[in-house]
Amino acid sequence: MITEAFASESQANKKFTAFAKKAEEEGFHNIAQMFRAAALSRMVESYAHLGVMDAVKTTQENLNAMIATMEEENSKTYKKYLEDAKKEGNTSVMRAFQSVVEANTAYLDILKKAQEALKSNKDAEQKKCNVCDTCGYVIMGELVDPCSVCGAAVEQFSAVE
Repeated sequence: MITEAFASESQANKKFTAFAKKAEEEGFHNIAQMFRAAALSRMVESYAHLGVMDAVKTTQENLNAMIATMEEENSKTYKKYLEDAKKEGNTSVMRAFQSVVEANTAYLDILKKAQEALKSNKDAEQKKCNVCDTCGYVIMGELVDPCSVCGAAVEQFSAVE
């Protein structure tokens, strides 16, 4: 029950965030603010559910869980999604899923370096961190133009502080 509630609130958070972005693009700033408030509310609720689930552990455990989840997504979940999209002949969905796999694969390398640093009780090496707004590719260090996964221009990256 609590897991489903967490999933529901998390999905609502992302959906409402996307709604806010669209409203901003269309010039409806006040409505965008209302969507962002709803998204933040859902995020707060999802964090409360995580607390009840005792799902947030030590940084090492959280990093291990994140790596395991992403490896599973790449090797099983998205592999199946890609096969299904191929059977359906849906090339746009295939490209979207393939971009996720490529972005995840690159990010897994970054996470594994952080995992190694943590084994020595050290923080990861500090570098600029940017995320492609088109495909989700994460790059540490200098930006690459265009995105090596989807080809988006460097202006399509968001800096992460």
